[in-house]
Amino acid sequence: MCVTRPARIALLIAAACAAPANAQESNAGVLGALVAECLSPVAGDAASIRFEGLDAYPFLRSAAYDAFREAGVTVWAADAENGVGPRVSTVAEHVETAYAAVGRGSVRRTLTLRLRTVVTAEDGRIVRDEPCERSVQDVVPRSALPSLEDPAFPSTRAEAAPSGFVGRILRPAVVVAASAAGVFLFFSLRSRRANDGS
Repeated sequence: MCVTRPARIALLIAAACAAPANAQESNAGVLGALVAECLSPVAGDAASIRFEGLDAYPFLRSAAYDAFREAGVTVWAADAENGVGPRVSTVAEHVETAYAAVGRGSVRRTLTLRLRTVVTAEDGRIVRDEPCERSVQDVVPRSALPSLEDPAFPSTRAEAAPSGFVGRILRPAVVVAASAAGVFLFFSLRSRRANDGS
């Protein structure tokens, strides 16, 4: 059975979303699959490329190299003297991991990626300038969050939303009550001073 590259990426993401907690794909792994999905149209255009970009995100850069190599594309560094093929410049405009509480021991994980890829031919013409935005959501156990995040990459981490009665109801109620008490005291003391002064 022959499966196209976009179909394999979709299957990988679906498998990551449906996998049991102990086999969940890491945040970096899912973001890497999104990079591969964004760059798959570029990978089909040339047999050899000169790649640059994603320097701030080494795990995404590695995923891009892997995606090109898997597609049979020879990848050169953009400044390589013997490199041939178009220059592919990819910039990560937005990379984010977010969590929202959905139940007692679960959180909804949202991974968002926005890239811009510019392909410049060897003669200097820009032949492709495309944005790509992808987002994936799934539900994961709260206890699995430390194993899904990579401490070396801040974009793979997020604050877990509070769960339970204390985190979702009591804490916000205490903040609102304290704020209301502060406003009441401020204005009542201010009006007393104004009345004492007259």
